[in-house]
Amino acid sequence: GLDTGLAAQAIANLVQDALLVKVAKIVASMPVATTVAPLTVVPSLDQQRVQALQRVDVPVADDVIELRDTLSSAIWKASLKADPDHYLALNTLRQALIRHLNAVAASGVRLVDMKVSEPLPALVLAYRRFGDASRSLEIVQRNRLAHPGFVPPGTLKIAQE
Repeated sequence: GLDTGLAAQAIANLVQDALLVKVAKIVASMPVATTVAPLTVVPSLDQQRVQALQRVDVPVADDVIELRDTLSSAIWKASLKADPDHYLALNTLRQALIRHLNAVAASGVRLVDMKVSEPLPALVLAYRRFGDASRSLEIVQRNRLAHPGFVPPGTLKIAQE
């Protein structure tokens, strides 16, 4: 009866803590991006077809902030039902994750709205906006577009830089 319930709760807490440790390791491995100088000259589309531009993978600040808030809330809820020592450990973890994710977000790019007035391929939009046709996949994925060859008129979310 009572022992079984306590054992079940202890196992649930152990699994929860194991997941939090795994998440903390993943978050800790997220690098803080360094500032990259913008292109001074945009290579032609023909040049980009032969040799694509090399870009540093930079996180989207909005996504990192959403992750930070979700993790903070989950760890806070877990800490509310913990004993005092465990509460302290969970909140130390939560504060460390918040600090790190704030630094990652600060080094990330912001999203802005881009109005598309006519149907165009994502490749054309990427080249016009960024001077880098290879970023068309970024536009397609961010906006969950059905086909990269047809971007319907409307508002898209794209990276600021």
